[in-house]
Amino acid sequence: MTVQASIVAIIVLVGATNVALIGAAERYPSIVIAENGLLENLQLVVLLMTTIVLLSAAARQNDATRAAAIALAGASGAFFFRELDFRGLDLPVYLQVLTSAYVRDPVFLAMVLGIGIYMYINRHFLRDWIAMILHPRAAVLTAAAFFLAMGHLLDDIYGRTIWEEICEFNGYILFLAAAINHYNIRQ
Repeated sequence: MTVQASIVAIIVLVGATNVALIGAAERYPSIVIAENGLLENLQLVVLLMTTIVLLSAAARQNDATRAAAIALAGASGAFFFRELDFRGLDLPVYLQVLTSAYVRDPVFLAMVLGIGIYMYINRHFLRDWIAMILHPRAAVLTAAAFFLAMGHLLDDIYGRTIWEEICEFNGYILFLAAAINHYNIRQ
């Protein structure tokens, strides 16, 4: 299957999943959009898959593409940690504290700073990274960033809603598609 066919298949799957999730959220909102609900757990699975694909890409690529894969894997891992939430589960308090905003937000910031430092250390790849970002193949990653920004904006304005979660889910799925795309870059 070609990269384009893979991306089209993912987009069709996302569309069908969105319709199913919106329908389910109308009937069973406490299951679908609740904290640790179906949608949040699907996001975690997608982010874990994205991280694995990007680490696999880093293992088989060289130079700038490897450095980009590592930075994107770090971003995926940071998003995974940001979405992880043990509150409300019957777990020891110390595990619930690990994913509380008081711990999660500074750790997320540290992870993002770590990615920034990694990119700074590898800044000699900047021209290559800019070329990658401007390549049409990166449109999927741009779309992912758009959906994630929209989800964050909706969360800031309206709080937890189905639309905020759907935007994040779409962003993470497109991030997975971009990871698959990056994995398929030929050296």
